[in-house]
Amino acid sequence: MDFDHKLDQLNSALAASEPDWALLRQLIQELTDQAGLKLKVLDFEFYNDARLEYAEKEKDLATRRQAYEEASIWRDKVREIQKHIDLRNDLSLTTSSFRVDHGHLFYFHTGKGLHDQQVLELLAH
Repeated sequence: MDFDHKLDQLNSALAASEPDWALLRQLIQELTDQAGLKLKVLDFEFYNDARLEYAEKEKDLATRRQAYEEASIWRDKVREIQKHIDLRNDLSLTTSSFRVDHGHLFYFHTGKGLHDQQVLELLAH
């Protein structure tokens, strides 16, 4: 199976003013069902700089209150958010896109694409 060609088709459809939703569904199904790739959505709209700042403040407040268990939970959240932000920056993503890597079909959701919400709804089914 030619992953590059199918990815090009997927990403071109995302950029279109009126995507061919049936084609998008078909390509995703071919890549997941026939090629055995696992679909993984990484939501960079959710894991953002404002959420990181909030988590860091909550961690600091919990530490000052000596609520160390709570601070530990916030520390883990900070690490998770930072991991996503670092990945987004490493990939230099400016808009949402599909990529194949390590047996996964990744959808990198930035919230900046023209049809991002519709794509998330499509992927949820």
